[in-house]
Amino acid sequence: MRRFKILPVVAWYTFALLFGMIAESNAGQDIRFSDGWKFNQGDATNAQQTSFGDNSWIAVCLPHTARVELNYKSSSYYLGVCWYRKTFTPPAAYQGKKIYLEFEGAMQTAQVYLNGTLLATHLGGYTPFVIDITNHLTIGAANVVAVRLDNNPSPSFPPSHTNPDFLYFGGLYRDAYLHVVDSLHVTNALLADVPGGGGIFVTYSSVTTSSANVQVATQVANEYSAAKSCAVTTAIVDANGTAVASNSTAEQNLAAGALATFTQNLSVSSPHLWHPATPYLYKLKTQVNSGATTVDTCTTVIGIRTIAFTHAGGFQINGQRLVFRGANRHQCYPYIGNAVPNSGQYRDVLRMKQYGFNFVRMSHYVQAQSFVDACDKLGVLGMACLPGWQHTSTSADFVNNSISDVRIMVRYYRNHPSVILYEVVHNESADADSYCSAANSAAQEEYPGNQFYSCGENASTGIKVFTPTSQAGGRTSGAGDSRPILLSEYGDWDLGCVWGTPITGCQSRVVRSDGEAAMLRQATNHANGLSQDRGLSWLAGDALWSAYDYQTWVNQPLTSSGSLDIFRIPKYSAWFFKSQRAPGDTLEPGTAKGGPMVYIASQWTSSSASPITVFSNCDQVSLYLNDSLVSTQSPVTGTNLEHPKFSFNVPFQSGTLRADGLIGGSIRATHSVTTPGTAT
Repeated sequence: MRRFKILPVVAWYTFALLFGMIAESNAGQDIRFSDGWKFNQGDATNAQQTSFGDNSWIAVCLPHTARVELNYKSSSYYLGVCWYRKTFTPPAAYQGKKIYLEFEGAMQTAQVYLNGTLLATHLGGYTPFVIDITNHLTIGAANVVAVRLDNNPSPSFPPSHTNPDFLYFGGLYRDAYLHVVDSLHVTNALLADVPGGGGIFVTYSSVTTSSANVQVATQVANEYSAAKSCAVTTAIVDANGTAVASNSTAEQNLAAGALATFTQNLSVSSPHLWHPATPYLYKLKTQVNSGATTVDTCTTVIGIRTIAFTHAGGFQINGQRLVFRGANRHQCYPYIGNAVPNSGQYRDVLRMKQYGFNFVRMSHYVQAQSFVDACDKLGVLGMACLPGWQHTSTSADFVNNSISDVRIMVRYYRNHPSVILYEVVHNESADADSYCSAANSAAQEEYPGNQFYSCGENASTGIKVFTPTSQAGGRTSGAGDSRPILLSEYGDWDLGCVWGTPITGCQSRVVRSDGEAAMLRQATNHANGLSQDRGLSWLAGDALWSAYDYQTWVNQPLTSSGSLDIFRIPKYSAWFFKSQRAPGDTLEPGTAKGGPMVYIASQWTSSSASPITVFSNCDQVSLYLNDSLVSTQSPVTGTNLEHPKFSFNVPFQSGTLRADGLIGGSIRATHSVTTPGTAT
């Protein structure tokens, strides 16, 4: 949920000067609070005090990592304490308002001070949190927010692991926001902490191509010292800006300090249904009125769709079966660790969609809101994941904090049409059945109804969708299971590795500099794994391990299992997955990107592999050597793939290979490679 309230020009300019955000377009109640911070690597005595001198500290903007990681092939990263401080002056316009401070990510024990007073301690580096700072602010004077971070793992909360499969890095690595609202306002779902409520919660009781019933539950708080009249108006606006449905509640009296939830039903005729191939988004406009005065407005982006999982029928969206093709994603980038800006989050989703994936497992933690926003916009289905990996802690604190993380995860993602699954147990961990049952119950309480699907590797706790891996025998065990099944991981261990043997033996772990043969081997392994999956009539979908290379533990500092490398540059595997798209797919709404493709997986040198492999989603491919036709072929047979590879025997001759992709006899795509010249 984002709030928008247009301010007078002078007032907006004042805000911009005070918060260093002239370039910000979000001119309203959500104010990006990410600029103008001071940073210190290491601990500092009394750094929370307003009198503390931070002139020698480094000036930084969020997102920020605790240390620039100069070597992305190393597992060495800063582990310890760091501090952030920001001095700001709230303008007079804030007088009488409620002020909330939100951190989207702080790694991983965060102590937040305002003017020397400890306001909150947040445990867990992957979950967002919101603090009410109203009563601790001094309007019209300098205020200091100070944050002490410790990114050491703790047995008290997930992930807890001291030798993780993904590096923690550190810092305030996502954005921060100030939320400025009237004392009569829509609550923040994270701060309200109401199971299945708080904020704005949108569900869909019935959805067809002819009509959809959209149910909107809006919680309003009256934090005035006197009773206030209150009414809520909600409208659904289409992509053209036209209101297609609206509803207003009767005005009611809300006592001082009281909460009320207004439930409204809005009917949309002939709705545009959200689907990965057509990710149509509406805007839900919420307005809170007190008498004739509008006191709060919110905008929530929604997608109208209905989903279902069964064993025999797999996954269905809007009543039609879809076998989704996905990959796991870790968020780290070279040099900046996890401090990925919103544009980078969007780019990651776009790259996945461009290279053939329409599903992402957000392994193994709650990921950025902007990443899921991009999934909504670009049409990539998502599995939200509880923070954790091979944990060993069973303490009561760990269990309780994990359940809290489950609740936060569901509240954070519940209005996103792209999120279809919630992994409520820890990855590759021996969670007790009692924990799994409690986590599943908590998640269901947060999202009641038949549109919520929990998932996990635990087989006996009421979790709705079973998510085994290929290396753990999921292709075999799933056949006899009555629950819906998806393979949460495949490809990395499918060939050349035996579970429990040294990871360095994995044939599917290659970097681009390993060369043509290694990348072809990885692409072949991935293709064989996907073919096996598509031979399973009951499979809902799958997720390759992994979309991108990522940094990990000291024995294998760069895990090179990605279809694209850590810079998001494609290996041959990525081109294979791109060829699995339908020729008519659109990759980005409003653009012509996508469509037919062809790619020659060869550098065309005297040592290149033979036969030549070509990936394409076309009917046929014509291959030319130095403009002479070698042959026109159809895809190879004997696989379960939507678009098998093409294979050509071509005696080497220096020059240019060109592949033309044909559909109905017409050239629809072309690609060429030329023998490299002598290096100079």
